[in-house]
Amino acid sequence: MTVLDDNLFEQALETFTVELVAANTRLATLSPTASSFEASIRDNETLTAAITAVSDAVVEGQEAVFTVTLTGAVSTETVSIDFETKGSVTAVDDYASPSGSLVFPPG
Repeated sequence: MTVLDDNLFEQALETFTVELVAANTRLATLSPTASSFEASIRDNETLTAAITAVSDAVVEGQEAVFTVTLTGAVSTETVSIDFETKGSVTAVDDYASPSGSLVFPPG
């Protein structure tokens, strides 16, 4: 049995069962305790998040704009990426919304 590769990012393990079935044979007897086996398919795709800024300097009173891209496989699930602001700036005094989450829907 060949497991096919796809371009989908699937976080959960996919499982399948292979079962032995007696098809009108007198030559073999199936074991009642070992006539099936469950296996898992582990995904081999990856997702990569990257951030870029529209400008590396922002004038006070204006918005800093960033673009976040998710590349790699096509996700079959919602992907959520947390972010936080760090550096020599002070939250509330220098900027609002110091942290949060970005949500990328499936597909």
